[in-house]
Amino acid sequence: MDSAQLLFGLLAACAAAGAVIAAFTALEPDSDRERRVVALIAGKGVHRPVPPRSLRERGARLLADTLDLRKRLRLENVRAHLAQAGLRRASDEAIHIVSYILYPAALGGLAGFCTFGLNLPNVHASWKGLIVLLAVYAGLRLPGRLLKRRITRRQEEIQRAWPEALDLMLIQVEAGRSADQAFRRVADDIAPRCRELAIELSLTLAELQLLDRRQAYENFSTRTNIDEIKATCAALIQTHEQGTSLGEAFRVLAKHSRELRMHQAEKRAAEVTSMLPVPVFVFFLAPLVVMAVMPMLITYMKWK
Repeated sequence: MDSAQLLFGLLAACAAAGAVIAAFTALEPDSDRERRVVALIAGKGVHRPVPPRSLRERGARLLADTLDLRKRLRLENVRAHLAQAGLRRASDEAIHIVSYILYPAALGGLAGFCTFGLNLPNVHASWKGLIVLLAVYAGLRLPGRLLKRRITRRQEEIQRAWPEALDLMLIQVEAGRSADQAFRRVADDIAPRCRELAIELSLTLAELQLLDRRQAYENFSTRTNIDEIKATCAALIQTHEQGTSLGEAFRVLAKHSRELRMHQAEKRAAEVTSMLPVPVFVFFLAPLVVMAVMPMLITYMKWK
């Protein structure tokens, strides 16, 4: 391997290492954010954006701001998507944007090293270039796919715990507590079963103390992007502005949630019945046919 191939391999390794570091940094839990939320709820301070702490976070923000990657890559809604994924640190946005450069560079460099650097025999140069281009395209699509997967997994986790949280809110409201007190109590009770929902309720409770109630509820529905939570937030806004009964609103929402879960269970049961013919044919009809035909074949072979 000559010096050019060695240099190409080192560049690919550096790009891959940068992509891995960015991925692990984006997936780190933000304990400082949770401490700030708890302090805000307790009335100990005002939430202010915290600057990035580590060198890689500062480097990611500097690179994203210098190259103006948000406009170049057309990532106008990246902050809302990151909030739906539970990523709200000051550096999460910069790291995600920079990953649109690191992942294509890493995958393209690795593909180029494997194709051109190793001198694969019987592979035309045009095919090698096509492989590199496909790797670069996969690197461009990978950050968005990973973010969507994280958003979907988080929404499913919150959606599983939301009916229980809604029932707990109904109990708290019928006991005479306000919406803020119900949010606080439910956040404490639901935390062992769904940490993400507890964080969202805590953030909403903090925003209720600082922002307009309509804006706080709309932010809650935007961060989760779940239909049931959107309906709950709309009912809370209507209750606050129109003066309707909060307990009646939660009773209707809880009933609708139970009906929706029953409908989803019936839908899954109907899907199971539609899938039954395949295993029945494979595991029952096929053996029966074999058992019916084999004696005839054996008799025919003996007669032959």
